[in-house]
Amino acid sequence: MNDLRIFNPEKNEWKYIQTLSQQQISARRYHTAAIYERFMYVYAGVSKEGYYLKDLWTLHLSILFLLVLNSNIIFRELYVGKSANSR
Repeated sequence: MNDLRIFNPEKNEWKYIQTLSQQQISARRYHTAAIYERFMYVYAGVSKEGYYLKDLWTLHLSILFLLVLNSNIIFRELYVGKSANSR
């Protein structure tokens, strides 16, 4: 599933959102995320296939515009520590 959600702590609920851009961030875990001023940044993580990611995304929180800043995305090693060639 490739979706984007925002959590409202006052209502204790998640809301699905549509962004203004056509780009979509891929599903991931173990990523880093930070909010600075009106932007949320998401960096790296591990894809659902187990590959390390090293992309950087930003979401403008006021207008919900999603943009990839660096799309150099896949390391050659799997998250489980095996090389991609040893599958």
